[in-house]
Amino acid sequence: MRMSRRQTGYALILALCAWMMAYAGWTASVEFDIQPRILRAGESATCMFTVRGVDNPPTPELPPVQGFRSSFAGTQQSYSFVNGQKDSSVTFTYQLVPVQTGKFTIGPFTYATPGQAFDLPAIDLEVVSPESPASPQGSAPPDSSELLFAVFSAETTNVYNQQVFDIVLSIYSQGLNLGNNISLMNMPSSGLSLQPFQELQGGRQIINNKVYDVRRFRAKVQALTAGTFRLEPTIQVPVLVQRERRGPPGFDSSLFQDFFGMVRTQPVHISPKPLEIQVSALPTEGQPPGFAGAVGKFAFEAQVKPTDVNAGDPITLTIQILGQGNLENISAPQFVAGDDFKVYEPRLVSKDSDPNRGIGRKTFEQVLIPRSEKVKELPALVFSFFDPEKRAYETISRGPYPIVVHPSSNATARILQAVPSHSEASTIILGTDIVYLKPAPAQWIPAPESLWYLHPVFLAAQLLPAAVLGLLFLAVMRREQLAGDIALARRHQAPRTARTGLRKAERAISRGDRKAFYEAIWETLSSYFGHRLNLAPGELSTEVVLSALNHEHMNASDTERIRVLFERCERARFGDVGADAVHEAQERGILEELNQLLRKCERLRL
Repeated sequence: MRMSRRQTGYALILALCAWMMAYAGWTASVEFDIQPRILRAGESATCMFTVRGVDNPPTPELPPVQGFRSSFAGTQQSYSFVNGQKDSSVTFTYQLVPVQTGKFTIGPFTYATPGQAFDLPAIDLEVVSPESPASPQGSAPPDSSELLFAVFSAETTNVYNQQVFDIVLSIYSQGLNLGNNISLMNMPSSGLSLQPFQELQGGRQIINNKVYDVRRFRAKVQALTAGTFRLEPTIQVPVLVQRERRGPPGFDSSLFQDFFGMVRTQPVHISPKPLEIQVSALPTEGQPPGFAGAVGKFAFEAQVKPTDVNAGDPITLTIQILGQGNLENISAPQFVAGDDFKVYEPRLVSKDSDPNRGIGRKTFEQVLIPRSEKVKELPALVFSFFDPEKRAYETISRGPYPIVVHPSSNATARILQAVPSHSEASTIILGTDIVYLKPAPAQWIPAPESLWYLHPVFLAAQLLPAAVLGLLFLAVMRREQLAGDIALARRHQAPRTARTGLRKAERAISRGDRKAFYEAIWETLSSYFGHRLNLAPGELSTEVVLSALNHEHMNASDTERIRVLFERCERARFGDVGADAVHEAQERGILEELNQLLRKCERLRL
């Protein structure tokens, strides 16, 4: 008995709902964390239960915890959309206040949702006395590695080609205020594909009887080829340093300090211990036929519709692969049906992925056409992948799928080709296939010669709002960047201040005032190099400037010319101007020479 169109539609809706429920259940997760895990008496810790992929999850109950007073602090819900797929999470927060010092264990727990239970591991906490040793506060960035160091680690250092794994960067500090613009340099340029780092929940850790603040960052890495890779990154950490307060008495707020430049950013470079990653080729022993390079943990489902057709009618095979691993490299499993079917190439219809969590889903569709009514089933589909944790290949088989094929009806379209001949009507039947027919219009209506909405001026005007918003966005981002990086802002300010000094020197020449001329030249040099080198007032000297220029390998003759300019300015400002009297043409030559030297300095990376 053949299914009606309505019955087929209902079956399709039910199948899609089952798939969505299966996918939601597969991605459901619960995270349990407490931060900080090392705290002093009088401080409090935050306990968080984060539930993902569950609609309206119940509030977890935190049992009484020995050594702590607990209280419910609230609920936070967040939504995100990745490639049209909604991802939601609910975080339940409890506040823990210690009532005694010592080491404590909280958990394990079992958190139950409708139809599923999650086992949550135990977490160890340590409460130390307020008098525990702490690092001294300083007004300058430290040189000692005991106050600031980093550790680079991986969940495993022996991985397989195409495997996706985690690396974690941990930055330990004592008594330092660290900024957010942390840079990672000198990473391998090939062999490993590194996703952007995401900051994890921070915490504290006791090392050598000292309490350290720890910031952790995690990134997903995919091995692209076999070999040994040595990670020796250099990490630039911005340390916020408080200058001597110069503002009016009674104003010591952070806003006042920032506005008057009382907090500056000092970059500090640290080098963690090198980390070696050994990438092995996938084993050939036990590799199943048809293996296409999938590495990770995956689930595989397939659906056939309709299952009751005529010979020559299309059947759609929908394939869904979801899991954790190198999803980008995965293609649809090969359908082997022999001569019973005409098989079209599969096409990717959707892809949802979350790079931060390393999970995703791909959906393919493939059209199959049974050639005769003798076909009784679609052969089984097989999908194979390599599981790095088990160090073995896994194979999932789905099907075979029974179908009912009736003889083709008289309405089956045929493709005909006319054969040129002097005789009457001779045609050759080439075969049968799908032919999509579109009736010709009853009457052709000519299009107007000019449509106002196709005019180039109108089309160009549609881009104007987007362009304005883009420029505004860039301007805001630029302002935020300069506000957060004082050194960069001063480098951009250097040419403008130099032009101001050059204009003053030009006016001094017009007045014939040699004293004012050399004062303007000195102002140009000091303001330009002070901003370019991010020097505080009083730190600028000829030796500092020449050392920076030599470090950037500036031409020796140009460096000597700058040194002579500094000496002339010193003699003119603190000596007898008349002893170094020059003509107007020579003064303009000095001005032009300074202009050329500053333009050359702009090409250096000071």
